Amino acid sequence: MNNLNKTRRIALEVVSAVFAICAAQSAVASDASVSSAEQHYKQERAACMDGRSSQDRQTCLKEASNALAEARKNPSPTSSKSELRSNALARCQNVLESDKAACKRLALGKGTQSGSVEGGGVIKEEVTTTTSPPIVVVPAQK
Repeated sequence: MNNLNKTRRIALEVVSAVFAICAAQSAVASDASVSSAEQHYKQERAACMDGRSSQDRQTCLKEASNALAEARKNPSPTSSKSELRSNALARCQNVLESDKAACKRLALGKGTQSGSVEGGGVIKEEVTTTTSPPIVVVPAQK
């Protein structure tokens, strides 16, 4: 009977250790998200204070503060490259069939990109050159 209790105790300790390790890993991932959010907040706040934002200072500071509070409350999970790629391509599902191929190329990083989120938007562009048959002008008959 003593050996059975000892085995149960060891099993319980192993299970407890596994849960502790999982909790620690989750906390580290959460701390990394919050740390990144705090770093982003400091950058946003500096932009607000320097006048590099497209908003007035009070609105800018409030938005930066709200974003930090949201990141602390709901840290974003990290996504794998395959998840990010899949999400990017999923955005092309509702695009017209004639534009889907170009949408997918842009989603995968082809073409050029300009602008910024801070500046009001990111513009992605792909230039496609096509040729059409020449237009023949026929003179009107009298």
